[in-house]
Amino acid sequence: DISQSYEEVENAIQHAIRHHQDKPVDILINSAAIFYARPFDQTKPEEFAEMMRINYLGSVYCTQACLPSMKRRGTGRIVFLSSQAGQLGVFGYTS
Repeated sequence: DISQSYEEVENAIQHAIRHHQDKPVDILINSAAIFYARPFDQTKPEEFAEMMRINYLGSVYCTQACLPSMKRRGTGRIVFLSSQAGQLGVFGYTS
């Protein structure tokens, strides 16, 4: 779960690196997301908070955990994905 804390994300990434014979992350693809397809006034505040934790903070946490190693090595790629609903104003996808 990438949304709970930076420390958990960093620990999971470090565990994966160790599992793969200490090979660092070369490519990070931020693609985790959820949404509630309903009008703004029908979306609960806790649902907005959950989406922000996963869709935004999850990407921030993963990027912060991988970026220092990439900068030290002078190489690496970071990709952020989004659905079209995340890029355009689509009714029912306010969140």
